Amino acid sequence: MIKADEKKELRELVARVLLGLIALSVYLFFSFASIESLPIDPVDESTHITVSKEMYRSGELLRPTLNGIEYFHKPPLKFWITQLSLALFGETLFAHRLVDSLAMLLLGVALAGAMFLWCDSIAAALLAALLIVSSEALLFHHGIRNATQEALQLSFQALTYLTAVALIKGRIEQIRGVLLLGLATGLAMLTKSIFGALPLIGYTLFLILRREYGSLRLLQWSYLLAGVIALPYFIITILTTTHGFQKLVVHEVWQRFHTGYNNTSNPLFYFDQVLSGVYLPSPIILIALIVSGIEMVRSRDRVTTFLIISFLVNLTLISISQSRLPHYFFSALLPLILLSSKSIFELGKSVRGNYSRLLGWSCSGYLLVGVIMNAQTLISARPNSANELVAQALSRSDREIIRIGAAELSLRERIRLGEREAIHMRYREFKAAPRKGYQVVRKRILPRMLKGGGQVIAVLPGGRIRSEELYVISNVRES
Repeated sequence: MIKADEKKELRELVARVLLGLIALSVYLFFSFASIESLPIDPVDESTHITVSKEMYRSGELLRPTLNGIEYFHKPPLKFWITQLSLALFGETLFAHRLVDSLAMLLLGVALAGAMFLWCDSIAAALLAALLIVSSEALLFHHGIRNATQEALQLSFQALTYLTAVALIKGRIEQIRGVLLLGLATGLAMLTKSIFGALPLIGYTLFLILRREYGSLRLLQWSYLLAGVIALPYFIITILTTTHGFQKLVVHEVWQRFHTGYNNTSNPLFYFDQVLSGVYLPSPIILIALIVSGIEMVRSRDRVTTFLIISFLVNLTLISISQSRLPHYFFSALLPLILLSSKSIFELGKSVRGNYSRLLGWSCSGYLLVGVIMNAQTLISARPNSANELVAQALSRSDREIIRIGAAELSLRERIRLGEREAIHMRYREFKAAPRKGYQVVRKRILPRMLKGGGQVIAVLPGGRIRSEELYVISNVRES
């Protein structure tokens, strides 16, 4: 006969398996649902789709092109992986975004695994996955459903955090761990240049501050392996092409820190974004940082210390950069997700008082609301007819880029979409007051574009015509 203890263990095992299957099903839904239905981002995503498509058609893997012109702005790993998807599923939006969906699976498994190693709890691991799918920015804005490099970069960086936590907790042999760190970092760098190395830099600083010099000496193998993986492409491209150094190093690294392109005058840009709840609910982030800080001082937990250092390294580097955009914060979001998961988990099981448990369960409920809202967005997503026009046009022919600065009303670049043209107006370039600039667009530019059968294809963000960027598809040819 089965003893009572064995029955209890069996019930717990069955419950864990069922919970894991339910969590996996939910995560698969968030990874793959509506990946073809949501609109194409007309700037970065359309550019990367075009580069991947041209690489697939030409078979030239080492020299990416955009409209036939060499494109070395980004490292090529994401473009290379996309070639496999295009070969299997053809030149479809599904094929381009499939890589991002698979990267989200890897991201979730890695962060959940890191939480399990840290807390030895399935509940804590599920909290990490819950935080990922509760983030609207990560799911919809330059993240999972956007055929750019961010999702793949984050998945490799999550593997770096998983390996670092395993090393700190003694769950993996050191030499094997440092080699896995080097592998994940090298792949991340081949996806997003030097920014892919930020987790390894954070781990290095952690070892330095902890004076763990033995582990620090072994870490040289991580840097060596990362260099072996990533540097050959950079060196070959710089030495054998005319614009390789200018694009890969000057444009993508040096000018982002020295000159800048976006939000250059606001060094507190990311603090504003975090407090506005762009990535996660701001109360959860504040609670996580406070609880983690107390935990680091009180118990000197090594994983907490590492994640706080890594978060600060990421936040500092992207803040001192003169080019600031919301999705640059994603690399700092990973340690923040882990810290938030641990804080909510510890509060929820606290034995110190009802208030702590109430706070922990309230945070969990808050996250569930975000998950439900994101699920509703995915379920109700329908193909945007106007964006479908752009997708169809992009699939038919190559394109040039049109950009109009409304202050000068002059054409700078031209995007040709088959028989149509897309007009991109940047409100940031207005020299007039914003309200006056809005009137100029509404009364003068839009009527001229729309009278020839043009159509507004996307207005970002939130469908407001006063937003920073407006895209119009039109049959009118401007001279």
